[in-house]
Amino acid sequence: MNRRTRDGVRRSVLSLLLISLFALLTACVGLIPLAFQAPIVWKGGYRYAGPVLEPIQTTVALRPDGTALLKDFPQGTSRTSDKQTCLDVSTETRFTGEAKWSTVSGYSIRLTFSDSSVMVSDGGKFGSQDWSRLKFGACNADVHWDIGIFCGDSGYGPNPPCPDLADLR
Repeated sequence: MNRRTRDGVRRSVLSLLLISLFALLTACVGLIPLAFQAPIVWKGGYRYAGPVLEPIQTTVALRPDGTALLKDFPQGTSRTSDKQTCLDVSTETRFTGEAKWSTVSGYSIRLTFSDSSVMVSDGGKFGSQDWSRLKFGACNADVHWDIGIFCGDSGYGPNPPCPDLADLR
């Protein structure tokens, strides 16, 4: 085998290994467990509308049994396209009340309430989980929400324990 052939074989093998590693990592992303532990509460934060920063009083409180308490939360349905998820806001009226939550992946959860199904993500970057913030954006506008941790185990350092979630109404 001449040198040119050996170099070509090495490149092919290296390419195959890199592709296999990428496929394995991509498949494993769905297997990553949530870093946070319920009960956990995110409260307050900001709504960004283009260059305008608006403080919000939104609350997302998750219980271990899969139920949730939401306060002043946007209504609509999340949709995913081109590997990006956004919220189709159905009304400017905000929802306050009981909801259900479920795990989508180690990086996102789904909140279901009224006629809404909203997927929210952690604040992590480059494949890390950071549940000290919840983030989601609107599909048809330059608007996104960023809600900070209030209490509970975000998996990213100590926070105060949560009170009885009924007290948050």
